[in-house]
Amino acid sequence: MQNTPKTKRARRSTRNRVQNGGFEKELTGWHAEGVTVVSAEEGDLVHSGTRAAMLSGMNAFLAQTVPATRGSRLQFIAHVRGAVHLGNGPVLIRLRWVNASGSFLGMALEIFIAPRQLPGSSWNVLLDVTNVAPSGTDGLNLRIDAPQSEDDAGVVIDDIILR
Repeated sequence: MQNTPKTKRARRSTRNRVQNGGFEKELTGWHAEGVTVVSAEEGDLVHSGTRAAMLSGMNAFLAQTVPATRGSRLQFIAHVRGAVHLGNGPVLIRLRWVNASGSFLGMALEIFIAPRQLPGSSWNVLLDVTNVAPSGTDGLNLRIDAPQSEDDAGVVIDDIILR
């Protein structure tokens, strides 16, 4: 019998590249506006752990850039819901490949949630995979925009994962 060399499969990393994706350390690691951290003591607004982020301002957004390299494909997971039964405003989640200076290289993934589509009583799981990172990639910029009008209750997000 001949010995056939075994090929090694690339293993998908289980390490979350997002810093503080569960908001247990408030907004550490995030650029944010119109965002408050809610706690489990305030009801069922937390998916897991003790905290989550609520986007409720007119220009509400969360943003963070994580390391990435050419050829990367990352899995994106997040848990979202409306803040209460009144409904949410629009939500736009954009993941963009960037170089070392932060300049845009290409779109990695875009998810749009229309107004009034998120229930205030249960969590929705967002799950998708980015396209392949182009040459020159040094990072992936994640930005969640959720501009809320006076009639919108806001959007709660928790357990954001990029791996």
